Amino acid sequence: MQPDSVRPSTFPDAALLNLDVAGSDVAHSDREILPAADRPTGELERWNDALEQFAATSSHDLREPLRKLRAYGIGLLGTPGALPTAEGRDHVERMIHAATRMQVLIDELLALAQVSVPERLDAIDAGAMVREVLRDLDATITHAGAVVSVGTLPMVTGDPAQVRQLFRNLIANALTFRREDARPSITLEEFVPRGADANRGQLRGICVRDNGIGFDIRDAEVIFEPLKRLHGRSRYSGSGMGLARSRRIVERHGGTIRAEGVAGQGSRFCLTLPGARSSSARRTTAA
Repeated sequence: MQPDSVRPSTFPDAALLNLDVAGSDVAHSDREILPAADRPTGELERWNDALEQFAATSSHDLREPLRKLRAYGIGLLGTPGALPTAEGRDHVERMIHAATRMQVLIDELLALAQVSVPERLDAIDAGAMVREVLRDLDATITHAGAVVSVGTLPMVTGDPAQVRQLFRNLIANALTFRREDARPSITLEEFVPRGADANRGQLRGICVRDNGIGFDIRDAEVIFEPLKRLHGRSRYSGSGMGLARSRRIVERHGGTIRAEGVAGQGSRFCLTLPGARSSSARRTTAA
């Protein structure tokens, strides 16, 4: 892995995607997210109540039946004579696999629902945090033979755990949806947001660009929907929740995220987060 190297990319020309990283034309989403302090108290209370209800339901009412289903299935497989035919064993194995997958989906949905408005806001060195995430993903990067280039990234303000998860999701997404005919190339770089908030210096922009399989631009919003997959599980792993969770994290911080791509050539995910204010946020850097 060479996280700070500069390698040529096979990503299509920026003009093709109508994106310009230096003085970027990446515009804000039409959907504006209010900071926590500006949101109506009743709205926040309803959101918190919904989270608590979902967490309670998923942790017991949904998980416990699945746990028993898996346990009974495994017990049947281990009991001599309980499943005398190969067809019977195959059915039970499929049942266990389905129950295990459902458990993963429940955990992912719970994780999505638990992305709340951040209570802790630190000044985060995005570059240092990305390099820490790359160390965590080193085995995956090495296995994929990927080249990851990290430009100078800005200081941002946010919840360290959520921002770390955001970068991990986007980098892992680029590693997963790679092409078979090209060495994976992933680049993280800063761009300058446009608009009133950006002009006041409130937002900082970061793009994650890859030369992977890309997607049809008509699916640019679809890919952020929970459990939405453009490709079968047999070809590409994952639960279909990573990008949905990434958008939730960004929006809970008062930022935006958008995707641009060309099928068969690559994709680019550009996000904005509040810039760091040393007077109002603690400084967080990677270990």
